[in-house]
Amino acid sequence: MKKQVNFSEEIKQEDKKHFGKYIIFMVVCLLVGGVCGYFGAYFRDIVIEGNVDVWRMLGDIQLAAVPVFQYVFLIFVPVYLILCYVYYEKCKKQMLALNRESEEDIERFEARLSRAMIIVSLGNTISTLLYGIALYCLPRTMNEPDAPIITKIILILVFILGMSIGNVYFINKLVNMEKEINPEKAGSTFDLKFQKKWIESCDEAERLMIYNVCYNVFRKMQVIYSVTATVLCLIGVLFEIGYMPFIAVTLLYLVQEIIYFAESYKMEKGRINEPFVDLF
Repeated sequence: MKKQVNFSEEIKQEDKKHFGKYIIFMVVCLLVGGVCGYFGAYFRDIVIEGNVDVWRMLGDIQLAAVPVFQYVFLIFVPVYLILCYVYYEKCKKQMLALNRESEEDIERFEARLSRAMIIVSLGNTISTLLYGIALYCLPRTMNEPDAPIITKIILILVFILGMSIGNVYFINKLVNMEKEINPEKAGSTFDLKFQKKWIESCDEAERLMIYNVCYNVFRKMQVIYSVTATVLCLIGVLFEIGYMPFIAVTLLYLVQEIIYFAESYKMEKGRINEPFVDLF
């Protein structure tokens, strides 16, 4: 009983130790928010009194940037694919000259392979962004008489061939290289369950690293979602942005939280001792 009381005191002492810092942090946040809100309202009054149509200005800029995005897309895709090809060829040459009995050589090769995978993955993410922009731009240029039809056809073909097929090709080649160096790795990139099979083939140390990285990403994304929602609130003081941006951010935050707690609940029910837990 005495030990339990002492443990409760330790909890109270720990809370007391950090409570003051937490209060200071909240006061600072309130002060910063108050200052931003005051100057935001002041700026908004200036805009309203000056009859400045901010949304019309932004709309004009966005409309003028539509053809620019098309050319940025057409330039980005070849540069990205060339960069992927250069990294792929370097990895291929290094693998052919690799001394598989040397741990140091294997580590250097896997480091280069990891850098190539980063390039391909980041390019894939950027392609998703450009895909959304392309969907927005295409309908607004289809009716423009000044826009050559060949430009529109090239834009569509570059997206389909360059981004879709290109990404699949290079990712498959790099993953197959990794499988050649580590025969225990399993899974095909064309398999819809590739990630599950790949992680199942990893050893305990690799799985632990993956899980730690995923948890760190989860924690950092919590901060990013919170900061983004706060920024949207401050922007909402200045301009009439509606509630859809706020809903989009907080909905993604909510989905992440639900998935995290659902997986935690699954593990607490006995799946934690299984050799593999399908977290993905």
